[in-house]
Amino acid sequence: MADVEAQLDDVLVIMGLSFDKQYGEAWNRAQLESMLTMPHTRLWTAYSHHDRLIGFSVVRTIAQEAEIMLIAIAPEFQRQSAGNEMLKTITAQSKNDGVTHIFLEVRANNHALQFYKKIGFKQIGLRKDYYKGKENIRYDALTLAKTIM
Repeated sequence: MADVEAQLDDVLVIMGLSFDKQYGEAWNRAQLESMLTMPHTRLWTAYSHHDRLIGFSVVRTIAQEAEIMLIAIAPEFQRQSAGNEMLKTITAQSKNDGVTHIFLEVRANNHALQFYKKIGFKQIGLRKDYYKGKENIRYDALTLAKTIM
């Protein structure tokens, strides 16, 4: 956990910049630390060519399923392949670990939804009115899955 502890400050900065505060999706340090102590949970990181942390993901693996709990790329590095490369790495390692399906949940109005669909995630579920935004407007949460067998 020592290496992870050293990265948490940067992870929390990226999380604060990447998740819109109106939806309450960002985790605080205690939540993040707690999740990372759970068995089969891993922090994945992405770095720039200058060794700057530019993205992260928290992934929990149980049996043949992996769930992406959080994923974020610093805004100035979005749409430059960092997220795609991180997901390729997560997918390859998950496949090596015997995982056959990767799951994630995304707010229906999140701009990342198109990216997930483009790389092979398909909607398999819906949580109606799960997220609350400004002026109490509600947004659905979409459960997505990708088969990697």
